[in-house]
Amino acid sequence: MGRGRTLRSVHIASTLWSTVGVCYILMLVLRQAQCKWWVILLLSGHLAMLVFLLINVYLFVIFKGVKNLREIKAEHLLTRSDCYRALYVTAPVMGGLAGCIATLAANSTVGQSARVAALATVGTTFVIWIVLDPVTTLLETFLSPASRRHRLERLAQAKTSHEVSIREESFG
Repeated sequence: MGRGRTLRSVHIASTLWSTVGVCYILMLVLRQAQCKWWVILLLSGHLAMLVFLLINVYLFVIFKGVKNLREIKAEHLLTRSDCYRALYVTAPVMGGLAGCIATLAANSTVGQSARVAALATVGTTFVIWIVLDPVTTLLETFLSPASRRHRLERLAQAKTSHEVSIREESFG
């Protein structure tokens, strides 16, 4: 199995792990709010459909966006490196493991361990995927001279090809 395929598989597993963490936290919150089990089950069916839809959209974006990685790799030297991608895809699992290790050291119950692991998973996923990755991508795009140059060249080439296609349509 190639490195890209392995990272993609780990990323899918991490996404599912993170989703399980979110669903577990939601069920805990509903239970602590003293909702009846029929309400939780009713909501969980709708939640399952919503989560399934969002994961499908997310995976579509991932697999559709893989086509342009070679072109953009010159623009994003850090965020397209193997080490960064490994950190990115394993972040939810590492957060969950850190939560489990922390509760093992504190001699917690299984319920407390599950809650801490789920919260650590969701928190780590949020920080890495929602906060750190966009900020890092933005910084490397605008601070790296090679990245800026390649981006400007790519945009100029796209503009030129767009103008050529418009001329061909108007004369053809």
